Amino acid sequence: QYDFATGEYTRLLDLDLLVPGLKDTYVGGISSSAGATERILAFFGGASQDRHHYAVIFDRHAPHNRTLLDTATLDFKLHHATIDRSGRYVMLYPTGADLAAPRKAAQVYTWDTLTNVTTPMPLIAARSGGHDAFGYGVAVNQDCCASSSWDAAQWQIRSLASPLVSRDLIAPV
Repeated sequence: QYDFATGEYTRLLDLDLLVPGLKDTYVGGISSSAGATERILAFFGGASQDRHHYAVIFDRHAPHNRTLLDTATLDFKLHHATIDRSGRYVMLYPTGADLAAPRKAAQVYTWDTLTNVTTPMPLIAARSGGHDAFGYGVAVNQDCCASSSWDAAQWQIRSLASPLVSRDLIAPV
């Protein structure tokens, strides 16, 4: 963390102690939740973008309370990852290379850190395309259409507890 008043940094979690062999790699991104317990997500482990495969989530005030996921066990590398505001759900975005043949990874994966279940969200079947935003256990993304006719400006809303079930956000279009 960085203290603007003092100009000093404080290390919250030492990734080199968490995962050996990180020489010549870097952190790809960091995000955090909201609420009483701030949870921080970092994805890392690659020497360049689209080569990361670790995601760690930890409590800001209790870094020892953490969970590490290696997406290599899910057969993809990370292009991006983000956490919802509740701190329970992490969205994992595979690289473009992993979306293509022969791997054909899902567009995005929802990692429920409470149950440690990772759910693939295929592009068409889950309507998981487009840009997205996250609330407290809820996601909105720009895709069409659960029940309405085609409209390029339609959005989907879903509970992250049931990430494969979405509904049209705009009715009527």
